[in-house]
Parts: sequence; C-alpha cells; structure tokens
Amino acid sequence: MRGSYIRDILLVVGALLALLIGLATPAYFRAVAPETLTSIGEGSPGLTEEADKLVRAAKVGPYQILKKVGLPDSTYLDKRMDAVLASDDGSSSDSVYLLAGTASAVDVENFRKYFGGLDPFNRGKGRNAAFFVFNHAYRQGVLKNWLESKSNNQNVKRILQSVPTEGRPGAFWSYLLSNPQIRDLPGAKIVKLDGFRFFPDRRLALSVAIQSTKGLSEEDLETAIDACRKEARLQLDVEEFEIERFCLRQANGHLELESQDASLSAKVTAGSIGEISGGFEELAAGSTEDGEFYYVILGGVLGPNGNLEAHGRWLPYPMLVPMMLGTAMFVETGYLDTGTDPGYELGNLSTGMLQGDLPSKERLRAAYWSIYQLASRLNWGQMAELLDSCPNLQAVDDMAALVRLAFSKTSELNSRKKRLLRLQDNLSDENKKEEVASELNSLQLQLDHARADSALDLATVYASALLSDNPSAVLRYIRTYPVSGDDQDERALADLRSAMSKGTASLNYLLELALPVYEPGWALSAVSPLFPLVGGNWLVELSHSHRKSAFFIKGCALAISFVLVTMAFVGFLPSAQYRKDVRSTRVLRLCRNLSCGAFGSLVAILALEPSLLQTPSTGASRAGFDFALANLVATASSQTMPDNLTLVTGLVAGGFLLLQIIIYVFCLMRISEVRKQVGKVSLKLELLDNEDNLFDLGLYVGLGGTVLSLVLLLILEVKQDALIGAYASTLFGIIFVAILKIFHVRPYRNELLVARSKEMKQ
Repeated sequence: MRGSYIRDILLVVGALLALLIGLATPAYFRAVAPETLTSIGEGSPGLTEEADKLVRAAKVGPYQILKKVGLPDSTYLDKRMDAVLASDDGSSSDSVYLLAGTASAVDVENFRKYFGGLDPFNRGKGRNAAFFVFNHAYRQGVLKNWLESKSNNQNVKRILQSVPTEGRPGAFWSYLLSNPQIRDLPGAKIVKLDGFRFFPDRRLALSVAIQSTKGLSEEDLETAIDACRKEARLQLDVEEFEIERFCLRQANGHLELESQDASLSAKVTAGSIGEISGGFEELAAGSTEDGEFYYVILGGVLGPNGNLEAHGRWLPYPMLVPMMLGTAMFVETGYLDTGTDPGYELGNLSTGMLQGDLPSKERLRAAYWSIYQLASRLNWGQMAELLDSCPNLQAVDDMAALVRLAFSKTSELNSRKKRLLRLQDNLSDENKKEEVASELNSLQLQLDHARADSALDLATVYASALLSDNPSAVLRYIRTYPVSGDDQDERALADLRSAMSKGTASLNYLLELALPVYEPGWALSAVSPLFPLVGGNWLVELSHSHRKSAFFIKGCALAISFVLVTMAFVGFLPSAQYRKDVRSTRVLRLCRNLSCGAFGSLVAILALEPSLLQTPSTGASRAGFDFALANLVATASSQTMPDNLTLVTGLVAGGFLLLQIIIYVFCLMRISEVRKQVGKVSLKLELLDNEDNLFDLGLYVGLGGTVLSLVLLLILEVKQDALIGAYASTLFGIIFVAILKIFHVRPYRNELLVARSKEMKQ
C-alpha cells in the first residue's frame, strides 16, 4: 500500500514538472509572448540606437517625435541635441531648425536654397508643417524657379511638366453644369473637351431632365423631383434619341462652350450611351434661378474608346501646386529614391497622365493626397526622414493612412466642436446656449485628451515606420489586428510600442506574424519565476527559432501532465469492495489515460488562450433568450457565415469528440471489469444492467453540449462555431453510445444470457 502511494506521489510530481514545461513554453496560436519578443530583440538596434543616429545627424524633428514614444534614457541624448540647437542662429520662433526640423548642415543648406523660410503669418501662429513651407516657397517663386533652372533630374522634370497651370484638373465641371445651354435644355448631350491636358481625347456624356415645379405643394414637389430623377435615366433607355453635341475649349485660362454639328462628332452614338448609362452619377440637381423648374443632370467622363471612366477629385489648386513642387524637391534631394525608387514611379506616372493614361492619373492623384496629409502634420525634416523609409509609393499611401488613423478621434471631436459652435451662434434662447456651452466645455476636455493620445499615436506609427522601413506592414498589422472592440487600434498601437521597446528585430517579428502581444493572467504570472528551473530560457528561444517544434513540445508536455494526473487520481481513489481484485485491461487503461491527457491539454490551451474561442461579432448582442431550437437555427442561418472551417470550429468539435472518447473508454473499462468478476452469470447480468445509465452518459453529455452551444449562440453570437458544436455534440453522443451498445453491450449480454441458460439447465 505504501509503495502505491509513493508511486502516486511521484506521478503528481512528474505531472507538475510536465505542466511547468508546458506553461514555460511561450508558443501561442493567436499571440506572441513578451518573453519571445525580448529574446528576439536582444542585440538588435532599438529606439535608443535610432534616436542616437538622429542626434548624430542633427535630425531635430524626427528626434522630438521619437521622444514621445518614450526613450529608456534620453537625458544624455537631450544634452547632445541641446548643444546642437544652441549653435543655431535666430530667435526660437523663426530659427531654421524649427522650420526645417533639422540642424544638419546639408539639410539646412538645402532648406534655405529651396524654401527660404516661412511667411510671417504662419510663423507667428507657430505653424511649421512642411505644407506651409512649400506654400510660401511656391508663392515667392523660389522653389519652382530653382527646380526649373538648375535641376538635371529627369524625374523632377517630368513632375514639373505635369504641374497644372490653369486650375485644378476637372475644374471645368462647375462652369459646364451651370451653363444655360446644358442646364436649361433637357435631353442627352455629348461635350468634347479641347485644350485640357489632364483629359486628352475625352468626352463628357450628360443626361439632363427638367420638371416644372411652379405652384406645387411640398408633397407634389417631392413627387416632381423623384419623377425628374427617373426621367434623367429613362430617357437614355429608349432605342433611339437625339444627342446634342458641344465642344468645351480651354485657352489662356478661359472656358468657352460651343455648339457642335452632329456630323462632326458622331463617335459616340445613342446606342453606346444607352449601354453605359447605368453607371452615370448625379452631377447636379436643383431649382433654376426663377424657381419655376427643377433640373437633374446625370453623366460621366467617356474615354477614348467610349467607355465610362471614374475620375477622382484632386487637391484644391492652391494646395496641389505647392505639394507637387515640394514633392519634386524631395525627389531632387534624394529622399524619394529608396527601395523601388518612388521618385521614378512619380516620373513615370506624370508622363503617363499627360499621355491620357487613366490609371496613371488616378494613382498620381492619390499619391499627392497622401503626401499632402503627411506634409500637413509633419515638418520638413520629419517628413524627409519618413519618406526616406518608404520603399515605394504604396508605402507613402499607407503612411498617410497611419497618420489619418492617429488623428481620427481628434478630427471627429473637432468636427463636433465646430458644429456646436455654429449651433451656439444661431441660438437665441439663453438656456439652450448655456446647455451648448456646457457641452462645449466637456467636449474641449475630451479634445485635449484626444490630442495627447493623437500625439502619442503619431509618434508610435512614425517610430514603427522608421525602425521597420515598412509602413505598409505597420498599417497591415493595425488593420488586421485580431482583436475586436472599440479599443482595437489602441491595443494594436500599444503592442507596437511594446515590441519597439525591445528592439527592431522584435518589431519586425511582430509585424511578420501579425499577432497581438500575449497578456499573461495572474496564475501564469505567479508561477513564471519557476520557469528557469525547467529550461525556460531555452524554451523561449525555441518558441521563435523553431515555432512548430515549440508547439509540439508544449502540447506533449501538457498532455503528459494530465496523463500522469489521471493515473495518480485513479490510484488515490478508494476502490469499492467488490472491485478490489478486478481491473480492466491495460489497453483500456492506456486509452483512458491518453484520452484524459488529450482532453486536459485541450482545456489547458483554451484556458491559456481564451481568444481561440472568440470570433468577430458582426451584430449587436441580443437581450433575452429564445430557447426554441428552430428560432435559434433560423437566426444563425440568416447571418452570413464563412464556408471554410476555422480553428475555433475544429477546437469546439475536437473538444466534444475527446469528451465522448473518454466516456466511451470508461464504459469499456466498466464492461471489462464486469467480465472479470468472479461469480455467477446472473450476478454479472445484474451488474451489467446496473451500468445501463452509465452507458447512456454519452447521450446525456451530447445533449448538454448542444444546450451549452445554443446558449453560446445567443450570448456570444459565435454563430458558425456554436452551431457546429451543437450538431457535433449530439452527433458524437449518438454515434458513440450506438457503437457501445450495439458492438459491446449487446454481444456481451447475449453471451451472458446463453451462459445463464446453460447454468440453469445444469
């Protein structure tokens, strides 16, 4: 007896050691352990090294952003940077380093050469963003004159050739749609564009409808407006209709619309317009000046082949030209020649746009929007350093998206504040004014907090882009962050900061896996000091050097732990008097231990990673319960569910399968014990009948799993996984109980009945 207890105690000790090995292996399916990031980041340059490089290069602006992320020891770096800034001439309000964001001799020389400074108004307001510098240089003529006269860069020349000189591309729409020849006469119209560099060989297709609204009531007016919109589309659906043709010319900044003979421009026919009219957009709608008619104008731009084209909206002209010149300057100074050479891309796109290539034009338009968004938030030095880490134009677009994300909450609150201020100005009731004023005060507090958060978020994405040289990967990580909720972006940015603090290699590893940083619970944190005793450091290195092997070791360690616990538990439990000398076969005991170990390891893994059972929620949670199975299934079926099986689905179905296997093995062990009983056959029959409820346990557990799954369907709205769990639980219960009773209980009962008959005859 004493030896048996010693054996069981040793089994428990072994189980604890195996459990520690499993817990000490930081391999997770949907997360990256902080220990893994620390191990990977050892020896790789991090924030401190990047900041030191910026200080040595006198990059003041980028260094100031990195400081907001939090440098481990910035005192020494601050002193060095202060020494650099102390050598700068000028007052603190207009010194070069504040405007340029750099105190590097080369950068300062380039800055003075291309820009010259900042206008007094924006300098007084403290606006030192790159766009204001570009705008001042453009208005002074400094930047354009220098680039045109002295630049030998072919990409710069191609960009300069594409700079518009007669307003924003597409600025003709307002003139055209307000022209009486177009607006006041119903019917289909084709307008040929002449003299528009950004619209070569293009035509405009228009459908104008007019309805009289004189003397109509409000209800009849709405009916007339709807009829007008329908008429604008229906008049293009007939087989034949007349088309008025015009030519819109641009020369010396002036627009002129002329009527054109139909025989001179028959390239676009009524049939071709009818085929593409479904894609026409509403360009203008409203009442005429006398208020007696309502008009609707539909249309679009036709390409050289008569196909409908989608032309996007460019930056406003006063913003577009400075940004194009500023971009040309970045190409000239070499900040856009990394990776696949974004400067070369810009040059090719500029040439393609002037040749009439629509994809080139739209890609270029998006690029200038992105560069403007960066220039409106960063000073020249910060922007130059950032563009130097963008390997292609897509990276520039992605970096602009990151900046928008950082300021999204601030922008939203600013919009709300402006609306409230307008509302306050229009109110005459003093009580309502006080309510709005109180709301404004509360909103201002939120805005102050949001600005602080935005500054930190901007610093996070900026530093991530500099360290990884891959803004696209940073944006992809945030957008695909596998945690749902209102704080999704906030948690993603926090994980980026955590990875950056451990080194560049850690950040790149996190971006590669695109997983969140694991947050250990209190229990795991409590036992973590014991991990070095079981080779924790080696297991941490294994978790990133051989990730699959780490998963295998972790799974085996947890399974072995629960196998040993099962063996010890069986040994500790007292046996009934009639079962002391009866044991099941070794094969069945082995199956019991293995199935319990597998099930226990599955439960442990799910306890360590509860996120494995979480799926993104697409709808609001329900209040209340409906236990009608038909309603539950109909509710889930009405939602769109993916066709493929997910990891969560496999875990749910696998868990129910393992549970049924455990019950099945225990039932087989009980049959084996009855078979080995010494006694009369009638006693064995009674013992077998006594276990009938045990043999039905699989059905009970299956039905219980179904109910649990349906409750989860209501509460957690894990629709696909809960439904599959409900079906699988009952199905596995039916299958295993059927196998048990048909292939094991029934044959053995028949055997006992025959034996009892023979025994009675004797």
